[in-house]
Amino acid sequence: MEDNKEIQVSVIMPVYNVEKYLDEALQSIIKQTLSNIEIIIVEDCSNDNTRLIVEKYSEIDERIVPIYNKKNEGLIRCLNKAILIAKGKYIARMDGDDISDINRFVEQVKYLENNDMDLVGSQCYYFYAEKADGKEIRYPTSDRGCKKFLKYSSALAHPAWLGKKELFLGLQYRNIETCEDYDFLIRASVKGYKIGNAPQHLFYYRINKEGISSMNASKQHLIAGYLAKKYRKHEVVEMNEYKEWINSCQFIELSNKDMKQRNYINTRKLKVMKIFSPLWLRQQIVKALKNNCIRC
Repeated sequence: MEDNKEIQVSVIMPVYNVEKYLDEALQSIIKQTLSNIEIIIVEDCSNDNTRLIVEKYSEIDERIVPIYNKKNEGLIRCLNKAILIAKGKYIARMDGDDISDINRFVEQVKYLENNDMDLVGSQCYYFYAEKADGKEIRYPTSDRGCKKFLKYSSALAHPAWLGKKELFLGLQYRNIETCEDYDFLIRASVKGYKIGNAPQHLFYYRINKEGISSMNASKQHLIAGYLAKKYRKHEVVEMNEYKEWINSCQFIELSNKDMKQRNYINTRKLKVMKIFSPLWLRQQIVKALKNNCIRC
């Protein structure tokens, strides 16, 4: 990378056991029409050939900054580690199994700067196997619309974020298990940062069919609800408060009840399962936004 060329976007990319998808993900980043970027890849002690792929690409493209963890540190530590060394004016998220549109960074930077925003996402397609099978999911574009959406669900697809470096440095990620992105957005909103989504579809979000375990899905469901309840009061969960709650009998009882409910629902038809689907919920909220039930 040329020393005298200012880095506009630092891409932070934690990777773990993604050998099957990493080539496609990296190709979508190195071919971006915005070329003055750095790609910080934090390889978190994978058990497959992920590290070999990172090593191969770092030899080919000098914009890649590889970090190889000596032990598995988890997503949150990897993200914060990358944030602290980022040199770009903006920081962009990327996961090792997703795909970015070739114009993603150009369009996101343009939308952020033209609308005086601090953090933006984009419209997305989500898919299971092939990109061609993707289904559309739309998010509100305005700050006002996103903050209303945020009362019920995350308003920006987390691996599609691009924002000002000072925002990421100021907030960083907290150890809110399975909901660190939702927590980040809530804290950004409460502090008065402007968030939004570019109107274009610039991201392909891969849904892992194996998914997270039932236990983690149950935990995520409950934690997200806890964060949302606080946010609707325009409050942020304090870490000591969160730790007390997560270790409380109340959380354990709720978790067990939620698990039983989910196990029952899994035996029912897909239309019943939709009640608990985050993607389905977001689509319903977007419909409400379009119908002016929730004003942007």
